[in-house]
Amino acid sequence: MTGLRGIIVSVLVMFAVFALAAYAVLSGIRAVDIALIGFIIFGTIIVLFAAGVLYQIGTGQISLSGIISEPREGPSDAEGNPKASLSRFQFLVFTFVVAGLFLMLSIEAGQFVKIPDSVLVLIGLSGTGFLVGKATSTIREPETPEDASKRKVAEAKELRRKAEELEAEAEDLIEPVKNGE
Repeated sequence: MTGLRGIIVSVLVMFAVFALAAYAVLSGIRAVDIALIGFIIFGTIIVLFAAGVLYQIGTGQISLSGIISEPREGPSDAEGNPKASLSRFQFLVFTFVVAGLFLMLSIEAGQFVKIPDSVLVLIGLSGTGFLVGKATSTIREPETPEDASKRKVAEAKELRRKAEELEAEAEDLIEPVKNGE
C-alpha cells in the first residue's frame, strides 16, 4: 500500500508542477522567471528528500554501518570488523564536494552551470579507484587450516543456536496439543 501511495503522491506533484508551468506560460511570465521558479521547486523537493533520508538515518531505519568499509567477506581486523576503505571514503567525499560546488555555482549564476570536462574526468578516476578497490577486496587469500577450523567452529555454534530456537518453537506448538486446546 505504501508503494501505491508514493506513486499517487508523485503523480500529483508532477501534475501540480506541470499546471504551474502551464499557468506561467499562459500568463506571459518570462522564461528566466519560469526557470527560477522551477529551480526553487526542484531545490525544495531535493531538500525535503534529503531531510527525509536524514530523518530515517537518525531513527535507525537506514544504517550507515558499512558505508565506507569493505564488505563483510573482505579484509577485517582482529575482531572480525570490516576495515575502512579509503577508496570508498574518497569517492563519497569527492562526489559530495563536486555536487555541492555545482549547486553553489548554479545558485550564484541563476542557471545550471556547465561542469568542466576535467572535473568529469576526476569523478571518473575517483569511481575507477573505487571499482579497483572493490575488485581487489574480493580477491581472497587461500584459507589456512587454522582459519578453516575457526570458521567451522563458528558455523557449528550457529547451527546449534538455530536448532535450539527450532526446538523451542516446536515445544510452543506441541504444548497446546498436549493440553487439549
